Formats: sequence, structure tokens, C-alpha cells
Amino acid sequence: MVKCRNCGIIYQFPQVSKEKYLKDVQKHYSAVDPLYRVAYSRKSLYKRFIHKIRQPKRKNARLLDVGCGMGYFLSLAKNDGWNVFGLELSPDIVKMGIQNYGLDIQCADFEESNFLDGYFDVITLWNVLDELLNPIGNILKIKKILKPGGIFFMRTPNASFHLFAYRTQQKLKKFHFEHTIPYQSSIFHIFNFSKKTLKLILRDNGFSNIKIKNSWPTLEDPYGVKKGIRGFKIFAFFVAQCVYFLSFGKLTFAPSIEVFAENAKT
Repeated sequence: MVKCRNCGIIYQFPQVSKEKYLKDVQKHYSAVDPLYRVAYSRKSLYKRFIHKIRQPKRKNARLLDVGCGMGYFLSLAKNDGWNVFGLELSPDIVKMGIQNYGLDIQCADFEESNFLDGYFDVITLWNVLDELLNPIGNILKIKKILKPGGIFFMRTPNASFHLFAYRTQQKLKKFHFEHTIPYQSSIFHIFNFSKKTLKLILRDNGFSNIKIKNSWPTLEDPYGVKKGIRGFKIFAFFVAQCVYFLSFGKLTFAPSIEVFAENAKT
């Protein structure tokens, strides 16, 4: 992993080929998502978000979820009155989403998708941007198909937290205390973002009213990490929230962060 000294982004180097990337994504999520573990673990997060965007909803408002899996989040948004659309890379998962929920899900790479400019009121990425090969290109595509004043939301692992957890575990390892922190307490994907990095990227690419805060944890263990992870998540979030409020919202130190931004009106 390499860290940029200017913006703080942490990324995999060298990057995998697109062919290997697509194969790995389909293999991993085909094994996890059909069991609903990931989707159900985020149920409270989904409901909280849908409630938050209920107020500015327009008649016939359109919502796109990129990397939607089988569409569990989309099904909740649909029940709340949104016109929902989804994109997913795995054809098997797309098929199940259409069959189970009757959703409009396309099996396509987001950058290669064909949506009209300014078509959507809301676009969401739930733990997806960090696993895309071209995050900036995808953000530019989001801006293009999002209405002026439309909402862009994403949830992503917080690089600041995971880098701190990794360095702490490495120091503890020298004294054979590495197991005092649960296994996989630090996770790095293709790209890893901090609050600072995301603000720079979104601001420089035409987004405004950018708000970044700690994301509530999923209390379940959808990826099978097991030992000590639930208590660790609660403790880490509690500490992060204390830091967040004491710094008047300047410091976000939870394992995951949530980002709200508006497509700047021209």
C-alpha cells in the first residue's frame, strides 16, 4: 500500500488488472451476498439514511445505488416511495435481485453505464468507492448524471482509523500482544479515504455542502471475523463520537465514515 503525501489517500500498488478485479469481486460477493449477511447487517443504517432523505424528496424522485448487491437497500427505498435503480457487477446476484424484489438492476460497470445527464435525485455508494479501480472517474460520472442540487451519499472505511489500528497492532506485535486487538481491525482496499481526502476530491470535482461524519457500526459480523469484533466496534465508535463532539465535528475517527454532498448548481 502507498500513501500520497499531499492528499493522504492510501492505495494498492501496483493495481490489479480490470479482468482480475472483476473476477475477484464476483467471486467474493457471490459467496457472501446470497446469504444476506452484509445487507441485513446494515439494515439500521439503510433505514436511518432513508429517513434522512425523506424530507427533500420530490415527486417521482429517482435513486440510484451503485454496487447494490441483490438490492436489499433499494427494496427499502422503493417501499418508501422512491423510484429505484441499481447497478451490480455480478450477473448471478443481479438475477436474484430481480427475482426476489422485482427491481430495475443492471449488470454493468458504472463508468460504462448509460444514464441521461441530470437523471437522478440521489446516488448512493455503500462501501463501494474504496473497491473501484477509478474512484475519480466514477465521481465525475456521478456528478454528470446527478441533478443540480442532487444528493450524493457514500459510506466507506475510514483510512485514518485503519492506519492507526494497523500501526498499533504492529507495535504490539513486537511485544507479542498483537492479539489484544481483534483480527482484521485494520482493513485496506484498492483505495482508502480519510475525511481530508474525500473533502479535497469532492470539492475539486464540483460538489458542495460536503458533510462527513462517523458512521454507526454494523453490530453483526457479516464477514466472519468473529473473535471480539462486536465489542471492539462499539468501543471504537464510542471513542470516535467523543472525539468528534469534543472537536466540534472536525475529527472523524470511527472505522467507517459517511459522506453527504450536493451536486453544485451551475
